[in-house]
Amino acid sequence: MGIWGAAPFDNDDALDLLADLDEGRDEDLIGGLRDALAQVEPGGTLEAPEVSEAVAAACLVAAQLEAGPRPEEPTAAAWLEAHPFEVDASLRVSAAAALDRALLPGDNEWYELWEDADALDEVNAALAPYRAALRS
Repeated sequence: MGIWGAAPFDNDDALDLLADLDEGRDEDLIGGLRDALAQVEPGGTLEAPEVSEAVAAACLVAAQLEAGPRPEEPTAAAWLEAHPFEVDASLRVSAAAALDRALLPGDNEWYELWEDADALDEVNAALAPYRAALRS
């Protein structure tokens, strides 16, 4: 049985993303983040695992910003300590857009799962500090 919680790293898909990024080491870390964020670009149906990965990637980007929140999940916090990276304007915009898209209904399985669980408020609250950091 997997883990599932409202915080961005409280699910197996997000932790799998960290492992995948770790496998590539620092060679193309930014490319791996961009690939994860691109999974929620407009057009087509969004599957929950891909959205979970994109949300995690966006939150990693936000956490690297000076005013960015640090994840409470220990694996994500340790990953960030071990993999510092620079956030340019384009990566920041992509991360903000990914979080915005994740929180839109319609052809979005991830959103529907949270809606069905009556937990959208909890998810919005968990993502709010990351969204604010990306917008500041």
